[in-house]
Amino acid sequence: MCGIYGVIQTIGESIHEPEFRAMGQAIRHRGPDAEGHYIGSHVALGHQRLKIIDLSEAARQPMTNEDGSIVLVFNGEIYNFQALRTELERHGHEFRSRSDTEVIVHGYEEWGKRCVERFSGMFAFAIYDKKRREIFLARDRLGIKPLYYFASQAGVLFASEIKAFLGCRAFTHKLNESALTEYFLYRTLAGRETLFENVHALLPGHWLRIRSDLTYTEQAYWNIQFDQPRLPTASAPLVLDRLTLSVAMQEVSDVPVGAQLSGGTDSSLVTALMAQRSKVPIRTFAVGFQEAEYSELSYAKAAAQHLKTDHHEIFVNHNEFAEALDTLTWQQDEPLTHANSAGIYWLCKYAKSTVTVLLSGEGADETFAGYRRYEWLRESMLAKRWRFPAGPFLPGQAHGYRMGRLKQALTNSARDLIIIGTANGLAAFGEHFDARAVMEKRAEILRPVHTQSWLTQALYYDLKTYLPSILMRQDKMSMASGVETRVPFLDHELVDLTFRLPDAAKLRAGQTKVLLKQIASRYLPAELLHRPKVGFGFPLKPWLQADHGLGERLSLVTEPNSLARRFLPKVFLDALLKEHRAKAVDHTEPLWTLLALEVWYRRWFSETARAGVHRV
Repeated sequence: MCGIYGVIQTIGESIHEPEFRAMGQAIRHRGPDAEGHYIGSHVALGHQRLKIIDLSEAARQPMTNEDGSIVLVFNGEIYNFQALRTELERHGHEFRSRSDTEVIVHGYEEWGKRCVERFSGMFAFAIYDKKRREIFLARDRLGIKPLYYFASQAGVLFASEIKAFLGCRAFTHKLNESALTEYFLYRTLAGRETLFENVHALLPGHWLRIRSDLTYTEQAYWNIQFDQPRLPTASAPLVLDRLTLSVAMQEVSDVPVGAQLSGGTDSSLVTALMAQRSKVPIRTFAVGFQEAEYSELSYAKAAAQHLKTDHHEIFVNHNEFAEALDTLTWQQDEPLTHANSAGIYWLCKYAKSTVTVLLSGEGADETFAGYRRYEWLRESMLAKRWRFPAGPFLPGQAHGYRMGRLKQALTNSARDLIIIGTANGLAAFGEHFDARAVMEKRAEILRPVHTQSWLTQALYYDLKTYLPSILMRQDKMSMASGVETRVPFLDHELVDLTFRLPDAAKLRAGQTKVLLKQIASRYLPAELLHRPKVGFGFPLKPWLQADHGLGERLSLVTEPNSLARRFLPKVFLDALLKEHRAKAVDHTEPLWTLLALEVWYRRWFSETARAGVHRV
């Protein structure tokens, strides 16, 4: 919906106004419709607005309560805002707009920090409470909307995107070298850390209270609960009812709404539920490539025809991607580890001419068990031994003496199978980094669910580690074009329901997303439900083997001044490149990990970037 940013200085230190305004310009793409500021003696809040609900000036931000003692900037949507508004009006609160934003203002007045427990939606917001002389930051339960902060003795910066910090003199702008081991092994960072030193992500389902003396407290307000009664396998009606309600709530908008449609179960089911409520064809969008084996356009077209949508296809070619790589990396703030982020970028760029909101099928794989690695885990647990099948995303790559040492240190428990099974970079980079410290850190994530089934542990782990990276790319690639994407499968009440389902409702021999496909069979033909999973497939392999474009840029990782050369032997890097170009060994995954990191490092840590492209 928008971009938010702010500065909290020590009392007595005034806000540097041009520097603060430059923060907003850095993320103007998130909210091109309007700009607003609150600038106080030592606190400043900013907002870039993308108009979605209540397009009038009454919904402009920053928004205050009646006496001006509460100041709010907000990014996202509160889907149950109408019900909350009715409740708050009964408590005597008066509203000046039709927006969901105002529900947060009065909700905080009525319930304090516990207001976040009442909100159903995707959100990241900041409230300046003048009476308490503190800032209250909060992020939605699943981390759909991003929020970062940087703390120093000079003050605290926060924003929807890290690039907003670049123009601030307090920002130290250093590489977080301690996080690189985790990046090479997992391609994502779990928890608060980012690849920027002292820049932290506010965790999903958490709030942060910053006091006037710059001390702060962070606390969780939500997590999956396992003390609720288990549901029977035959729970399709209950799940469908909640998903239908989620789709209906997330279609509420004062601007046109469409859908991302890949032709897979998840996006097709969301589109089907939209279509059954609509009197006109739903606008749907799909992205594909000339390389047919990586493209889902035929499946998307079949789903669109079945659902009678107004369908649009977008093609991306190798040269376009190679030329846009620096731009995409800049937009994402982080290395483009999910290369298919580019598909979202071009899809939203095209869709912006006709819609401002898109519904997506993201989140179903992590809640209904849609990934192939869950099948591998099932086989391994049944066999009670390590079963490492081959494949680019499975731990069949895990080999060598370091793998043997890890197996001696670990057991065949679900925890250890999950931790190793998701370390995609272990085979390629395990010899060069100490994997155990990172794996022990990630094992702690599973502590709250160690008594649950192996599948529940795997889903919980992905919800806490992998899903945030998927949601981050979804947000930043869509907001780069001023398009808001919504994710009905991540309605928190629906997520709670899925974790109460028995394992058999999600995974059986040879079948993933069992219950979800049963539900989808009411709306979609069998050939769409039981086809190979592509999931925003991307032709990285042939593009990296080409002698131009990406293939040509691979030489960056072996240059003497490359970041990779600081941590990995030249002979190792040269061998990877030579074997891949000769098509002797498929090194697509490690080479892309290296190239994405190198492009990111040069884009963000060049002399121009260090000087602060927005610094004033």
